Formats: sequence, structure tokens, C-alpha cells
Amino acid sequence: RFGTFDKLAEENNFLLKEIVENASSIDDNQIARNIQLFYEMGMNETKIDADGIKPFEDDLFRIKKSRRTHQLLSLISYYHTSGISTLFSLYASPDKKNSTMQIANLYQSGLGLSDRDYYLNNDKRSREIRTEYEKHIQKIFELSGVHSRAAISWAGTVVQIETRLAKASLPRIDLRDPHKTYNITTLDKLCIDYPAINWKEYFTAIGLPEL
Repeated sequence: RFGTFDKLAEENNFLLKEIVENASSIDDNQIARNIQLFYEMGMNETKIDADGIKPFEDDLFRIKKSRRTHQLLSLISYYHTSGISTLFSLYASPDKKNSTMQIANLYQSGLGLSDRDYYLNNDKRSREIRTEYEKHIQKIFELSGVHSRAAISWAGTVVQIETRLAKASLPRIDLRDPHKTYNITTLDKLCIDYPAINWKEYFTAIGLPEL
């Protein structure tokens, strides 16, 4: 597939690349220099390989110490404010039935594979994908310093968790239904319907206490 929007995205990527590579030519512009520095850091594969998992050690420690429900909620809040959709996602957009209002939207997330069906279908191709995906997770654990035996066990646990999330997720055809994805509610009712999460604590943690 290749259409006008693909062409537009491709051309825009070339323009952005040219801008960041020549940002140093912009006089007295700290923002431009920061952009170029950020780009160069991402392109410096030698340093990235040398650093290994060091840039992620704080995150790994934060995850490791999250063993209770309130600690897990704190971890989710931290990653959501960092732009990472952990377990579920939150974003703002106009109300679909009242475009004059901006509302908070909760949306399913947390799957490493691109669709719930990869976890739930039992055809040969789906089983192969799950097997290779679990091997991939195992390899990531091993690269982070986990012993191979533990990595195998942990990878299996990750897939089990994601499979349970997949079972609770809507299939693609339902996600295309604007009626099934529009379930407006209040914070108080959200707390009643889904008490496993302390929603008021969550919204306060991400900087939205007024909700």
C-alpha cells in the first residue's frame, strides 16, 4: 500500500532529517541545538552498545521493587506521565457527542503483539508467533543480565499476563464501533465500577487531581 498520506509522511521524514542534521547552523537557538544533540545521541550506536542497560537501570529497579498493588499503581502513573501506555492508556480528545468539550479517554493497552487475536487464536501461524514472541522476551531478559533459566520462566509469565489482558480487550471489529467505544462516565462511577484501581490516587499522581 502506498497513498498520498504515505507520500506525505515520507517527504516529511526527509525534511525533519535535514532540519536536525543542520540545526547547528541556526545561530543562538538553544532549542535547535538540543534537538540536534538528541538526534546525534540516537545515532551514536557505538555509545549505545557500550552503555548496554545502564540507561534503564533506574527503571528496572523501580519495576523490581513494585510488589504491592499501590506500588504497581504508582509505577503505572510514573510511566503514563512519561508517555508510555502501561496496562492501559489515557489521552485527551473532544467528546465524540459534544465536540465543544475536551475529555479524558481511557483506552486498552499493554499488549506487546499488535492485536489480541495473536494471543487467543489457535491456528498454526498464531502459535508460531506466540512461540517466537516468548523467545524474544526471554532474550531481552538475558541481555539485561538475567540467568537463562529465570529468563525462560519470566518470559512465560509475561506472555501469561498479556494473554489475560488480551482476553479482556475488545477485538478490532468492536474497536471500530463508535457506540461500543463510547462509554462516558464520571470519576465517582469509575471508582465504583472498577474498584481494583484507586482512580482518584491515579489521577492525582499524573497531575489531574481536579478530575
